[in-house]
Amino acid sequence: MPRPAPPCNKGRKIIKVNALMMAQLMKHLMEGDYTCQELAEETGLHYVTVLLHPRDVQKRGAAYL
Repeated sequence: MPRPAPPCNKGRKIIKVNALMMAQLMKHLMEGDYTCQELAEETGLHYVTVLLHPRDVQKRGAAYL
């Protein structure tokens, strides 16, 4: 069975989010009240990434936000 073709990312810079960045995001979430925009600025993550990851953590019951 042939492998599926990779997505077309030509001309786009791809940055993978690693465990260190997620740990930094979770640290800021535990410290206090930040807006999603503030979290994006503090961590250097994209705003949409900041929206998605904590929501997934909450969905799986690992945190209550």
